[in-house]
Amino acid sequence: MKGLQGDGTGKYYKLHACAKHYAVHSGPEKTRHSFDIERLPARELWETYLPAFKMLVKNGKVQQVMCAYQRFEGSPCCGSDRLLNSILRYDWGFDGLVVSDCGAIGDFYREGRHEVSKDAKAASALGVLSGTDVECGGVYKNLPGAVKRGDVKESDIDVCVKRLLKGRFELGDFDPDSIVPWTSIPMSVVGSVKHRELARKMAREQMVLLKNNGILPLKQDIRKILVVGENAVKMMTVGGGSTSLKVQHEVTPLAGLKSALENANIDWERGYIGAGSTVQDNVTSQDVEMLTEERTPEQLKTDMLAKAKDADVVIFIGGLNHSHCQDTENADRKTLQLPYGQDDLISAIADINPNLIMVNISGTPVLMPWADKVAAIVQDWYLGSEAGNSLADVLTGKVNPSGKLPFTFPMRIEDLPTHGQRRYPGIWRDDSAICDIYYDEGILIGYRWYDYNDIPVLFPFGYGLSYTDFNIGKPIVTRTGIGYNLKMDVTNIGSIYGSETVQVYVSAPKLKGLLREKKKLVGFSKVDLAPGETRSVPSLRNTYNNSHPCL
Repeated sequence: MKGLQGDGTGKYYKLHACAKHYAVHSGPEKTRHSFDIERLPARELWETYLPAFKMLVKNGKVQQVMCAYQRFEGSPCCGSDRLLNSILRYDWGFDGLVVSDCGAIGDFYREGRHEVSKDAKAASALGVLSGTDVECGGVYKNLPGAVKRGDVKESDIDVCVKRLLKGRFELGDFDPDSIVPWTSIPMSVVGSVKHRELARKMAREQMVLLKNNGILPLKQDIRKILVVGENAVKMMTVGGGSTSLKVQHEVTPLAGLKSALENANIDWERGYIGAGSTVQDNVTSQDVEMLTEERTPEQLKTDMLAKAKDADVVIFIGGLNHSHCQDTENADRKTLQLPYGQDDLISAIADINPNLIMVNISGTPVLMPWADKVAAIVQDWYLGSEAGNSLADVLTGKVNPSGKLPFTFPMRIEDLPTHGQRRYPGIWRDDSAICDIYYDEGILIGYRWYDYNDIPVLFPFGYGLSYTDFNIGKPIVTRTGIGYNLKMDVTNIGSIYGSETVQVYVSAPKLKGLLREKKKLVGFSKVDLAPGETRSVPSLRNTYNNSHPCL
């Protein structure tokens, strides 16, 4: 947030960061314009959904909040007096702008959606009266008619206008460019060396090493490498939202590997036909010709296996992409399998060449039925303009991976029943979405409710390997008021410089009539260590939710 808005020391903000989607926005995407979260337990609201927003408002001083599409307790979130006025503005003291998600005000009255307003005038009035200052859409053009009809007063609209003008003053929109420091930043800094270095560092630290039988880091004397998969030549900067961003600089995974391993003979095989002709929108210009394909899927597989058999190492760069609603906004996947037959291809390669490294590019968990057959697995995410260089840095050992998983990878899709509009005792599911689990009176699982003895998982929340080994000493616990601080010694007992993220979880006693989480992450700290070095990690106190009853 400080990177977006500035550090708050000057007169003007760089821009307004926006916290979204407020609140409880995690239902099925398919029905988000019509469904109502009508019976959310208070503990879930205050301990699961609101803490991050509260931190952004109270600690980060976020200047915009975007309200969500769905209804909450009968009211659309952009028309919820409780969410926008009682909690956000009164309880937390938020004085910035509330903006609607695109089309959300129209959902108030359109047939088949929320239908809480009789027409566009009534919908625009409800939005204003509930505290939604700015609309993404065209419904607020009906406000003059709503005033004439008596649905809303001009003075009510003035409240929103004043907040909007205040925000524009704080951005310097009405002041000369000469006195607004952010307007003098030249375009030459965009994609500059300094920014590329930062992008590369950020990407390195996000990668998670999930499996390694010793094949990584790659040895510099490797001579023959086969890279497989469309994602090896795709751009990883443009996300799955509504952006029309066109980047000036990006290094694809294949280009990054070729640059880092100049002495190796690196060949590439497509392996499968994925997004078809639309794939050209997401590749660099020099690689468009590579994805012009006349071979059949069968021939692609045959050519790939012939080269894989003879390679010293095979690097399969696959996973998901932003095409065909695989890993993008406004879509839920009905399966966690990899698309385009990738699972079968990975298994086929592993059968003939055990030196197979799987690089999975996705923003969400996937099933990995081939996990036991491959030599290494790297979770690569969508890592931006330096995606290729950062991947090469990790695979070659220039950088030791240190990322940890932000969610659990399940073993089977059957272990993840979906949630819907209502919750019932026992397991309830539909086939419209793959989201979080609700069971036993509607408890949200995530990593917190998993019992790994009952439901084995592939890789748990917080998991991530390194090229070195760490020893975490016994924690020293100090009571501070109503909470606790922890500190402990961490030692790098391996032979490679590395970083370890120490994580603190708590388990609460099961009180009669009250189900509590199996465990909950309440603090973490990252420490960098040279081989043989020991450092004390101090004050591992709760860094996220100060309301946890065990702290």
